[in-house]
Amino acid sequence: MDVQAKRAFRMDLAGRDAPIQLRWAIIVMVVMSLLNRGFGVHSVTNIIIDALLILWMLASWWLSRHLRVNPHFTPWLTANVGVSVMVGLTLEYAGTPSPTSPGYTYVLLVMVATGPMCLGYLPTLAAGAVMFLCFAQFRGEWSSTDQRSWLLTSIAAVAVALVLLRVRVRAIDDLAESSEQVHAFALQDHLTGVLNRRGLTERFNALFAMSVRLQQPLFACFIDVDGLKRANDVHGHEVGDAVICAVADAIHRAMRESDVVARWGGDEFVVVGIGAPWPPEAIEGRILDHLRQSGWDPALWTPAVSVGVARADSAERDLEGLLAAADQDMYERRSRRRAD
Repeated sequence: MDVQAKRAFRMDLAGRDAPIQLRWAIIVMVVMSLLNRGFGVHSVTNIIIDALLILWMLASWWLSRHLRVNPHFTPWLTANVGVSVMVGLTLEYAGTPSPTSPGYTYVLLVMVATGPMCLGYLPTLAAGAVMFLCFAQFRGEWSSTDQRSWLLTSIAAVAVALVLLRVRVRAIDDLAESSEQVHAFALQDHLTGVLNRRGLTERFNALFAMSVRLQQPLFACFIDVDGLKRANDVHGHEVGDAVICAVADAIHRAMRESDVVARWGGDEFVVVGIGAPWPPEAIEGRILDHLRQSGWDPALWTPAVSVGVARADSAERDLEGLLAAADQDMYERRSRRRAD
């Protein structure tokens, strides 16, 4: 998965997480405000500032919940909570003789939470910058010891926030890659590596959209491996599996790059593409040529496949019907060949 895809995955996750994170941030803010009252901070100014902060956080939560916010703006929407609290702290502690324990707790909680919450390095650094700007506003009223303690606490909080952010980003990126691998694995045939039924069905939607855009019909080839049962019975299933893999590789090489190859059943393959297909005899010949070029031992299995082809109008979006027509064509051609 490339860098842009990982970033898009992170931003999508940030957008879905933002309402939940902001809701918990509001709860923490309310609890900390109540604790402030318990520590004896009863001034009307502090109560008003806390109330305004909570209202602002509620507004941010509402925006994240009800408005379609640009995914790249979501980290800033989340980080503004930390910035707002820092500004509130500046207003609350301006004029106080020294920082208090709740003040240190606020700094640690807000900054440590801001990084992992917003999933963005720049918003996290911006919140940290606001913290240091706030410190510069009231540091002159404190003793040198209090200044040093507050500054060290702020630096530690920013550092921890960035470390936690890095850990969460790495975990999300790993999850994105794992999800992509699991999704791809679920769409592939485990033996041959080509698409399975589910993979073909999912890819068919894109093929259909492309055929409509190009105003070209869709076609399907139904390919049956002849003589596989005998190879299994005489030489064992390991040889049978090798036959299946060899045929899958030959089909892939024989068809165009834009065609989609899938394993439909035990010894059945299908190919779906856009435009005019080659005649069934030509497809069959190309597949057998590639099988012979691969050095397959005919003593284990004599290369033989049966091919049927069907075409659909560009407006026809019925994969099952298209494959059924190709399957029927394959059976009719094979019956005529055996009759001759």
